[in-house]
Amino acid sequence: MMGYAQALADFPRDQAEWRREVAERHDDSASRSTARGFDRAATEIEAIADDHPWISTLVAAGWLTADGFQAEGGPADRYLRQFNRYEAMSWEDLLFSLAMFAGGDDVWLSYANSLRGRAAKFDLILTPLRRQDTHRPQWESYSLRTRMGTNRVEQDTLLGLDRYLTSLETARDTRKP
Repeated sequence: MMGYAQALADFPRDQAEWRREVAERHDDSASRSTARGFDRAATEIEAIADDHPWISTLVAAGWLTADGFQAEGGPADRYLRQFNRYEAMSWEDLLFSLAMFAGGDDVWLSYANSLRGRAAKFDLILTPLRRQDTHRPQWESYSLRTRMGTNRVEQDTLLGLDRYLTSLETARDTRKP
């Protein structure tokens, strides 16, 4: 029986193949770039443990079984079509966003609340921004600012802010005697 990570990795691998076919038919460099991103994501996802929290979210939502991955709903499909338009996107961005779509409002709001608590330890405020692009999911528009209103991170995804807070926590822990 195939593991969940392997079953999930097959999905971006299939998407990469489809993008390469589009690139070939239309001489489309953006589709070639997207195919490379999906290939990279597939390789990296294979190395993830089946009990990773985001994989668990996909399994609980019924989007991922040992037989494969199937995204449900228009927003997730739209996200997948836009994946890797920017070179900075990674497997982690892909898996995180899929888990947020699958888990619904409860999952991303819970994640935002946990980040809000971590930010408060640094006297920072996590603020949702009004989305300029209505095609972007809600968890892609947040900022971190000080109580005096100075932006520390002007706009990022919740995952990006998690990375930022982790770097602050690491720096703080490194300085402790």
